Amino acid sequence: MSVRNVGIDILFLPRITNLMSKEINSRKFPLRILHPVEYEFYERLPDHRWDSLNKRIRFLARCWSVKEALFKSLDNSRQQHFEFKEWCTVSENMTEKPAAPSITSPHMEDETFKVSLSHDGEYITAIVLRLQG
Repeated sequence: MSVRNVGIDILFLPRITNLMSKEINSRKFPLRILHPVEYEFYERLPDHRWDSLNKRIRFLARCWSVKEALFKSLDNSRQQHFEFKEWCTVSENMTEKPAAPSITSPHMEDETFKVSLSHDGEYITAIVLRLQG
């Protein structure tokens, strides 16, 4: 396998918290960025609105950051057709706590994506390694 590219993203969690505090965004944003399997998992998570770093916010931030890093690893031509909700960062048999993310898409079977995700306080960092072969 050869390395095609690397994508990196760092996300300040309060950015997602602020976005989700608006009622209209709390419904639209998850639908816009989450794959159906991710959305199903998201809906099963507890929603504690008084907790600024609740599980739903952390899950959305995790998905967003991984997909942003993934987007940055793609060529310009692939970026033009990128849709967040086509990419899945969880497996269908997930329990309450997401495992190390893996990425799947129906459009890039010839490539593999390796993910490293780190949480520290109010920040999430995602690194995606795009591999060919």
